[in-house]
Amino acid sequence: MAFPRNVWDQLKATTVEELMAALKRDGFTPDPATTGAELGFIKKGKPQNKRVVIHYHHGKTWGPKFLKGLFDDIGWKLEDLFRVGLIKGAEKKTAEPPTLLIPCHCDLGVLENGEPCPDCGGTRFREVPAT
Repeated sequence: MAFPRNVWDQLKATTVEELMAALKRDGFTPDPATTGAELGFIKKGKPQNKRVVIHYHHGKTWGPKFLKGLFDDIGWKLEDLFRVGLIKGAEKKTAEPPTLLIPCHCDLGVLENGEPCPDCGGTRFREVPAT
């Protein structure tokens, strides 16, 4: 993974607190099994779960080799660094395909057990791609 120089200029001052906030924005949750200065984060997903462990020292920053290895392990690419807020700049804008709201098959957005419908989230309408 080779990032442009302007990206590394932004990343070189990334603190451990900023990295932890970015992990949380990406869906990682703290691992309760880690304690002290060793902090683990878990992201459950398919096809596999991810686990990252970082050593906490307030205000700590890292060099480019460590960050490159960490981003490779996490699976973050350039667009992910924009998404989680570690770098700023001109993001590539992609046009989202148009969608339509149609009535959901559930009754009033609630399932028989009283929980919200997983398809519409309780809104009674679901979003589908426009064809």
